[in-house]
Amino acid sequence: MIDTTTFLLKNAYGRSPQFGAEYRTSRMARNLYREAQLKGRIGAWWTALTPRRNGGQLLNLDAYVAGRPVAARSSARPQTVNLGQIRGSVGRQRDFDAGFHPIETHTEQRWMRVATAREEGRGLPPVQLIRVGEIFFVQDGHHRVSVARARGELDIEAEVTEWTLAS
Repeated sequence: MIDTTTFLLKNAYGRSPQFGAEYRTSRMARNLYREAQLKGRIGAWWTALTPRRNGGQLLNLDAYVAGRPVAARSSARPQTVNLGQIRGSVGRQRDFDAGFHPIETHTEQRWMRVATAREEGRGLPPVQLIRVGEIFFVQDGHHRVSVARARGELDIEAEVTEWTLAS
């Protein structure tokens, strides 16, 4: 049996969130979030003390491409992707660290809803990724990737679009 608590949530515009006006979050999801967030904070502190090349942040797709034109784009196709190959983001690199630990407080409610859905076995859509060389960048599904990594999963279902950069 899953221990859940019901929370009421409305966004700033008074509309209900994606899963309805109420959502449940389990004790496991709350604990998992706190653990993942603590790892993110410790990582940020460690990075401040021992600066690394990317500062412990996710790679930014725009910076990675660095103005090189995209020579070819393939259509998105479903596949299973190793979570360790997902190392970047399209526009959300400040919300999660390089280990996909949540580092911004505004991610908490969505993160816990995704974790609770995974715990309950509810199907979630595949994440959307862009592959450039051997590196994957999350276009949609940052919370799903973060939760999967926190749960110790190795792979995730994804729709992958491949980019080939001009030389």
